Amino acid sequence: MTDLMLTADELERLTGKKRPKDQAAWCRRNGIRYRVNDRGEVIVARAIGEKYLGVESRSPVKEPDLNWPAMHGMGIVARRGET
Repeated sequence: MTDLMLTADELERLTGKKRPKDQAAWCRRNGIRYRVNDRGEVIVARAIGEKYLGVESRSPVKEPDLNWPAMHGMGIVARRGET
């Protein structure tokens, strides 16, 4: 899950704060969306942290543009309702 969320060390480095209460206050002051888990830890999504730091978001993976009529004509796929 570390790819999805900032690690505790990364969050401490970002905020400059060690205690979760102080990290949460820093996030509020800086407009960073966060959650607090049941252990009282501050959780920040990596994408939010990267956006705050001005890192351009990774381009989303584009699905291939398939030529469905051609694939149907070649017998690769069936139309809805066909088996």
